[in-house]
Amino acid sequence: MGMRKMLPSPPASFAKALSSSSASQQSALTTRNLFASSIHATFNHLLGALAEINHHHHVVSCYTRLNSIALLPDLMTFNILLNCCCYMGRICNGFSVLGKILREGCNPNAFTFDTLIRGLCVKQKIGKATGLFRKKTVWLST
Repeated sequence: MGMRKMLPSPPASFAKALSSSSASQQSALTTRNLFASSIHATFNHLLGALAEINHHHHVVSCYTRLNSIALLPDLMTFNILLNCCCYMGRICNGFSVLGKILREGCNPNAFTFDTLIRGLCVKQKIGKATGLFRKKTVWLST
């Protein structure tokens, strides 16, 4: 991956929406986080809608664009991508997404594991699905 570009500055309307803060640096950081959070929500809504209408290849393409604008994906983004990989029968890519989730410091949730387990079952890999189910139980209990 190449150098990541900086996010553009949030519009002034986001700054006005925040309550006044005593520290201007804290306010600016909160504004930037709010802006990034709204971008994530919008992007995840778009990806989810594309996945719902079975345009899984478009989700993968949009995910690639997400990386090109230096917006780090969140767990929901990863889960949508993982779900699309499994629907397309690309279980190996799904496990790559799981690796990215862990590298980014996100904690996979039940949906993450259940999607991979379902994908393995569809591919008739019941033994591997059972093993992943056991790992899921250990992972989520900690």
